[in-house]
Amino acid sequence: MSGRGPVRGRRPGRAFVALALLPALLAGCLSVTPPPTPVPGPPTPRPTLPPTPGPRDPETLVAAIPPGPVPLLPPAPGPAGEIVTAALYDALYRFSADLSPQPLLAAELPAISEDGRTLTLSLAGTDLVFQDGTPLVAADVAFSLLLGSSAACPFGRPLCDAAANLLSVETSGTTGLSLTLRDPDQSFLAEVLTRLPILEELAVREGVDAILAATDGTDPAGPEVLLERVADAMSASDCGGQGAPFGCRLGDHVGELERTLTAAEVPIPDRGPWTAADGQVDEDGYATALLDLVASLGRLLTADEADRYAAGLPLLDPAVRPLGSGPFAIERIEPGRSIHLVRNERHAGGPPAIRRIELRTVADAETAALLLASGVVDWLPEVADADLPFLRSLEGIRAGTRPTSVLRAILFNVRPGRTFDDPEVRRAFALCLDLARLVPAATGGAAVAVRSWTAPGSWGLGAGSPPDPDPAEAARILDAAGWAQGADGIRERGGSRLSTTVAVRSGRADLVAFAGAAADELAACGIELRVEELDLAGSSLLEALQWPNDFDTLLLARPLGVDPDEDLAAYDGGRVTSAENPADANPGGFSDPEVDTRLALARTTLGQGARAQLYREVGDLLDAALPAIPLWYEPASAAISLRVREATGPVDPGRPRYAADLAGWSLGPLP
Repeated sequence: MSGRGPVRGRRPGRAFVALALLPALLAGCLSVTPPPTPVPGPPTPRPTLPPTPGPRDPETLVAAIPPGPVPLLPPAPGPAGEIVTAALYDALYRFSADLSPQPLLAAELPAISEDGRTLTLSLAGTDLVFQDGTPLVAADVAFSLLLGSSAACPFGRPLCDAAANLLSVETSGTTGLSLTLRDPDQSFLAEVLTRLPILEELAVREGVDAILAATDGTDPAGPEVLLERVADAMSASDCGGQGAPFGCRLGDHVGELERTLTAAEVPIPDRGPWTAADGQVDEDGYATALLDLVASLGRLLTADEADRYAAGLPLLDPAVRPLGSGPFAIERIEPGRSIHLVRNERHAGGPPAIRRIELRTVADAETAALLLASGVVDWLPEVADADLPFLRSLEGIRAGTRPTSVLRAILFNVRPGRTFDDPEVRRAFALCLDLARLVPAATGGAAVAVRSWTAPGSWGLGAGSPPDPDPAEAARILDAAGWAQGADGIRERGGSRLSTTVAVRSGRADLVAFAGAAADELAACGIELRVEELDLAGSSLLEALQWPNDFDTLLLARPLGVDPDEDLAAYDGGRVTSAENPADANPGGFSDPEVDTRLALARTTLGQGARAQLYREVGDLLDAALPAIPLWYEPASAAISLRVREATGPVDPGRPRYAADLAGWSLGPLP
């Protein structure tokens, strides 16, 4: 029996740390621009189609994507990045439509010990290979798990936080694996083993070792010194206003950033993704990418031996040497213009039906819509709201809006002494809102109101509809709680007004429309909702999310996960923010022993059916306590030719996670 030593992890913890959510949470603030109203009638005149490069290949799926860099390593935000990484990399398991893990590289679901701490599994066979033909064996899986559990984990939260629960992994021959967890956790299968990309150990080691050899003898602190020098130059006192000297813009530092990376033999990104149609390069955007690489180089040079390969992974270029075993491989890249993928004939799940995928950069959204309408492209992974009516009017095209795994919600601070510490008052707040009307009106019909605590379509806890509004019942509740109507209609108790504030930021018409309409309905119930403009930096929201959490209500966009445990950590009493854990997952301070007991049981209970029952009970408790009011899943739109099919028929872009199984798609004849 061969084995691996312990895989050293970071601080044991649960996924869904609040600070990791800040980019999305900040994006969830309200805006001050009026919502767009769809105008019926003929479409706006469209631009002239650009010339096409020749006859279409009927065996190539062509997708139009917006300009910009497309990451080739996970995590990869945005539809284009998600498409590429889903094509290039496999995990041990893949998700079914309801987010249930199913075997892919693994032969079967893992056997779990009685104490829930040991997972035993085997690979699907001895003939698994990476895209470059190298055999994929248990040692590669163990190495990938080491990357995920490293303190320098490069895969982003929440995967990295969940993987930190791994204590050790041992291999048995070329196909057997035994994983030991620090704490029993049934969500590890979905949160880690179904999301962690399995990478080729040899390719990663050789790539990182080459960088270390090139930097041998150099000062490990060199990259950090450079970053500090750039920051100092850009914050100099004479950088304000017009006529600022050289060095005040990030783009001014491109040369020294490139020289640092070249000396370390780190591939320099092509400028194509930052080049506009007129040939002008966005030097600041390009410099930002270089800055990230220099920061990664600094982390590599200062990492200890256990973390160096995780720290160095972001510096590798999968276009030079493949790292994954996914259903498609990189055929070629024309920077700033297109990415060409070719099917992996030796893919573990079988070769895809589609021979090639081309991701073609199209700068103008209206042009992209015309290209789809004319059959030049097959798929628009991102569709602007203004183009949806035009695309929906076309024959041979299916355009749809789907719920994403981002939940809009009003979060209450329920700590004692706060305005909404009483669950009955929170219930009255909810009963004043006609969410079934407010949400579609604010979003132009793109979203519908939901009462849900987990991702759309999740096996653990389904989405329901919010209760009907009942202002009369809300008034009865508030009267019973001692909130009497004041002279201006707003209720008061003990000299305090029933009043709260939400912060808003310009740029999201749907959110400001919702806030304004909600404020009107709440005012009719005697609850004051004040809307204030959020500062551009979002610092007030950042402060509110961290201890001591000085807020009564927040309007948030909460990213959801792939296992109910990940989503419900926001209501776990053990995750409440405090002076010791100022940025934990539960800034609202909600704590209920019955909820906590069921969450802990679900984390350790074997069997998806038994876990689902526990999560349904948690959902009922949350529906009653209302530590937050779920509003809607953030919508996203796409359009695709009817010639693109899956097993059940044409691909439906209105279905959650509709593009999760590219390998299962096929192509019909060209129109």
